[in-house]
Amino acid sequence: MRWRSAPRLRRSRRSEVRGAASSTSGSNPSRGPNSDNSRVATVRETVEIEAPIERVWAVVHEDFPNAGKWSSNLEKVEVLTDGPTRRGTELRYLLITPGGKQELEVEHTTVTPGKTVAGRFVKGPLKGDWKYSYSQREGRTRLTYTMDYGPNGFAARLFFGIIERQLPSDVAKTMRSLKKYVESGRGPRPPKAQSPADEIFLDLEDSVAPGAKVAARGQVVDSLRSYEFAGKVRVVRVNACDTRWCYEDIVTVVEGAGDRLDCLMIPKVEDVDHVHFVDNLLNQVEWKLGLERRIGLELQIESARGMENIHAIAGASRRAETLIFGPADFSASLKVPELTVGRLKPEYPGDYWHYFLARVVVAARANGLQPIDGPYAQIRDLDGLRTFAGRAAMLGFDGKWALNPAQVDVLNEVFAPKQEDFDKAVAIVEAYREATDVDQTGAVMLGEEMIDEASRKMAAVMVERGEAFGMTARPWSPASPAR
Repeated sequence: MRWRSAPRLRRSRRSEVRGAASSTSGSNPSRGPNSDNSRVATVRETVEIEAPIERVWAVVHEDFPNAGKWSSNLEKVEVLTDGPTRRGTELRYLLITPGGKQELEVEHTTVTPGKTVAGRFVKGPLKGDWKYSYSQREGRTRLTYTMDYGPNGFAARLFFGIIERQLPSDVAKTMRSLKKYVESGRGPRPPKAQSPADEIFLDLEDSVAPGAKVAARGQVVDSLRSYEFAGKVRVVRVNACDTRWCYEDIVTVVEGAGDRLDCLMIPKVEDVDHVHFVDNLLNQVEWKLGLERRIGLELQIESARGMENIHAIAGASRRAETLIFGPADFSASLKVPELTVGRLKPEYPGDYWHYFLARVVVAARANGLQPIDGPYAQIRDLDGLRTFAGRAAMLGFDGKWALNPAQVDVLNEVFAPKQEDFDKAVAIVEAYREATDVDQTGAVMLGEEMIDEASRKMAAVMVERGEAFGMTARPWSPASPAR
């Protein structure tokens, strides 16, 4: 997991439209997957809940101690075994029935986070299979519970007619109760990704070994679906377009959690063809899934060829939002004799990185993108990080990667305006507004300084940045003492 510090202005999202709940059920005597010569029935119930999947999932599949608060005829749930990734988990349900208390044990056979939990009955009055199926649209969760079941044991066979008549209404009641429980705000909430950074990206590229790439995709999807990112920009870095993993990275992540993803980060972009490939692939997957929100792109410049084509790359797709400088691979591409990522080079006469950073800023701004600087690998050298980040900020970068939470506070400090500068910027914008709207002049004196439209534009940039950091202006005047 990586962080990026400095606020980010996102395009407006389409507002969500709430819909009414729907519910269907039925009992259908038929042969199920675990059928033998005994009688088998099916019950199926669907409900729509005004909450995201991760909230419903947390209530149904994680908060077992409180399951009795919404589940009909349930006294308690015991976790007998907790299988890896929940698969193989065994639970014991203590049920209150007209015939007295009954124990029912189940096993999870399939767990696909955010999509499916399925299992089988292993002990108790019922045998057969059950399944929870999830889908989401515009913030609502559609949950379907299906059970193919039959009697297990002499007593269950004797009273199966009663069970078959009663069970559909019990399941319907439970689903309605679940809907009410979740929509009332009760139950657990998914854990939040706590960080003062404005963006968190999950990495499938350099931090994942080749043999672990496939498994990592599922972990990334699980993380996107399991965590509340508290308003942060959610990004996944896939493998480069010239690798064998890129295509499946994109398809798996977007199909698994596209509704929970803001951007894909594309590393080692060297030509517009790389951008067009990802853009077109995303078009296809988004159309297939019916996603209403377009996934953005963050493009990494990490080679001499990428730097040479940077202006064309930055303008290659309307999805592009950010241009990122990657110092490590870029140094290798130039065959620079260097072993540390993104360090200062005091032995170099001048700022070694200045030219490359300036090119990134110009290309980004010329195409309406955010320029972001890459990592500073010396985690404990916060003074060096502050110096390096300060130079990037002076050039016009909007932020810089953080490799460790300890770096985030330093970066937020560097990229946020100083309070006195923010106060002055607000004063300039207000003074110019009054001069043009009220006095009908094109320029005005603010203390000993003349301000005009160019001054207003410069001040507006600082005001926007300060407001993104949540700053509040204080009264300012040219006579204010230095603070």
